Amino acid sequence: MSYPQLQELVQGYSTPFLLEQYVHARDEYTADAIKIMEAELARRNVGKDQIDEYSKSGVLSELGDQGNVTIRHVKRDDFAKLDGSFSRSDGVLIRAMFGDEDVPFFLDTSVNPSVVPGQETAVTVGVYVHKDSLDKARELVAGHFDLVDGVFKVRHADMRERLVSFSFDEIPQQELDSAEITGVHFSPEEKGVLIRLGKRLQDEIDEIENRDGRIVFHFDNVEELLEQLDEKDPALTKTLLLTALEILQIYAKDEDFGDTAQGIAQALLGFFLQ
Repeated sequence: MSYPQLQELVQGYSTPFLLEQYVHARDEYTADAIKIMEAELARRNVGKDQIDEYSKSGVLSELGDQGNVTIRHVKRDDFAKLDGSFSRSDGVLIRAMFGDEDVPFFLDTSVNPSVVPGQETAVTVGVYVHKDSLDKARELVAGHFDLVDGVFKVRHADMRERLVSFSFDEIPQQELDSAEITGVHFSPEEKGVLIRLGKRLQDEIDEIENRDGRIVFHFDNVEELLEQLDEKDPALTKTLLLTALEILQIYAKDEDFGDTAQGIAQALLGFFLQ
């Protein structure tokens, strides 16, 4: 995600959610994102004293009419875990969804043993919600997810939202350096969709970066991706797969972003954030 995009995202946070993320979830953000949050807190006249008080007491905050922060004390016992867990990528969607609706929550990452011998363990996210907001949280989750075998699965119709909320900073460099790729194969129809959108991006790159205020991180790899997709057995690296994912993210809100494109996005998100 580009610096302007991060700035826009943070500016959209409510003050309680911004404080909660800056104080309690800062390990999940990049250094640039933390700097943006600090600047946004300063712009809202939330000073060091209020932040320190928030940190010491583990509190939720509410913004008063004059821009001051009012402290409301809560305990961890005031939070209850939602039945079921979420994938790491869906945790990003939960943060945005609950933040927009001012639902007090925190995330807890755990590792669930794989039920299939020889497969890697699955990293899932537990969501704890303040008991006063449980009904609201359950209603929000029910509107976007289905519970399958104890894990919430985002509905296919919400794949665009999940794709748009994906941050490329979530993928560690050491993960990209790994050469092993398993379980990713594109059908001729899927290749056709990626080639069409990739060529479109080549034609529209200047317009997109100027209009959206973003830098297309993997644009330099688009030509190589298109060349490989034109082969019968493409040699796709993880960087090229991430390039494909960024192309899909750019056009996720287009009217002609159909089921095939959503299926590719779902597979790639699952591959990188399993």
